[in-house]
Amino acid sequence: MSYRELLAGDHQVLPILYPVSDEEVEALSGEVTFPGDLTELWLEIGCGSFASGKDGLKLTDFQNRLIGPDEIVELKSDDAFPDIDPFDVGTPFFETADLYFLVLTADGAVYHQGGTYISKNLPEFIAKVLDEPLFWLEMLPD
Repeated sequence: MSYRELLAGDHQVLPILYPVSDEEVEALSGEVTFPGDLTELWLEIGCGSFASGKDGLKLTDFQNRLIGPDEIVELKSDDAFPDIDPFDVGTPFFETADLYFLVLTADGAVYHQGGTYISKNLPEFIAKVLDEPLFWLEMLPD
């Protein structure tokens, strides 16, 4: 199933998405190697917020934001992480809160930057976050 087909389903979350072009990914890929699954996701649906419902009201105060390639490059060049550098675990792709991320690992799984397993792959993650925007929060240790 494609990401567009997934978004067309009846879900709790109605994401606010912005396009990402092949040219943008290509131009930035010299600075950071983007996972193929993430590039595919960007080119198909873009990047943006997964925090609002169909009625336009916010479902969460968390960021819940699929970040774009330019932001990943910026994060890689910054030394902004006070606790855990998400690049130590994988490629940050989903901002949960200010400077806290979910990451995509080399094997395609999704983890919290602290190392907690979230989902077996990106399509499963997107499907879950569309139905329950904070499902990932329930998986983190107390």
